Amino acid sequence: MNQTLLTFQRFASKELTLPIIELLEENNIPYELEEDRLSFDPSNLSGNSLPVYLLKIPGSEFERVNTLLLKSNSNIEIDEQHYLNSFTDAELIEILLKPDEWSRTDYILAQTLLKERGKEVNDDLLQALRKQRIEDLSQPEKGKFWLIAGYILAILGGVLGVIIGLYMWSSKKTLPNGQRVYHFVKEERRHGFYIFIIGIVCFILWRTLAIIRE
Repeated sequence: MNQTLLTFQRFASKELTLPIIELLEENNIPYELEEDRLSFDPSNLSGNSLPVYLLKIPGSEFERVNTLLLKSNSNIEIDEQHYLNSFTDAELIEILLKPDEWSRTDYILAQTLLKERGKEVNDDLLQALRKQRIEDLSQPEKGKFWLIAGYILAILGGVLGVIIGLYMWSSKKTLPNGQRVYHFVKEERRHGFYIFIIGIVCFILWRTLAIIRE
């Protein structure tokens, strides 16, 4: 039975994926490395199309792989000149709360620094912070800007309006534990569906009128 592979991490170059791929192969964890050049994300208006390498694994393996990666980096020593030395205790705890926004090395070193400063950092605390982070990330977003822009572009018959509507209606995000949840709240997903339909209808209408005028 084929397992659905989800994006575990994005990399700027193929070389950066090699250490993790080696760990996956050592533990017989299926994976796929995909070069993503052309995907369109309505939230990115920069127009940049630099290649991104997507490392995909089964969602059920996210927790296991995260644990393996943390263990493989557990013996890292912190240099006196490392920038984390200037962080306050609160800032270091924030790293522990949001490990998805930091490298695994920073996550390990933040724990080390807090322990050196006499702060208690144990598995119960890390688990509680991780649970809180998952709950925070699970909350759907509100996309008022995309809602307004989507309706305007859809009525004008632009393809971008259709894309925004589809994005708001169906897009999901992958949580650090491999769970998939919708990006937007239910009401805005409903508006996304309306924008999608209006965009298609208006596109056909405007194209038909343009052909008639010719």
